[in-house]
Amino acid sequence: GNGHFLFIAPTDQTSALWSVSYLSDTPCKPKPAGTMSDAEIEQVLADAEQRLRPFCEPIPTLFKETLHSSVAVTNAKDMMPFRNHGSAIFIGNAQHAMSPFSGNGASMAVIDGYQLAEQLILAKNLSAAIQAYDDLSVPRSTTAIKMSHRNIAMGHSQGIWKHLWVLTLKLIAWYFGFNPKPVENRT
Repeated sequence: GNGHFLFIAPTDQTSALWSVSYLSDTPCKPKPAGTMSDAEIEQVLADAEQRLRPFCEPIPTLFKETLHSSVAVTNAKDMMPFRNHGSAIFIGNAQHAMSPFSGNGASMAVIDGYQLAEQLILAKNLSAAIQAYDDLSVPRSTTAIKMSHRNIAMGHSQGIWKHLWVLTLKLIAWYFGFNPKPVENRT
């Protein structure tokens, strides 16, 4: 563990979404996909490759095959949830923005919409509905953000902490009977 975290999610049989994250004292300037020059894209890819140099195949191939038009730079930031007041009702990222790397944002927004609709139907008045919705959404969102922060800490751990996290995950996998079979060479 060198403190760098690689996330890969297959999107189809031949493609994957990937991201490299690392802890930094200063945020990077966000650069959406399609807004960078070729030189900036090459620099971002070179930086990612340098950070993940210890990784073996297929990671180097993943970097080489990356569509340049898809390269983006973003900062992983969260906003702790707040209770609604005033004439507007905030839900989803407007109420509790989550890092796109947390894996919870879209699901939380769907749950927010459902729970707000449910409270609007069940409550005696708008004020009671909003309070009941906040009573559900604020603790749920706070828990999800704290879990995201624990996952980020685990993914960026180094030294003995990395080994303790790996051991913990292996014990959990063993306890629940998850024993992946080795991938056979299909050539």
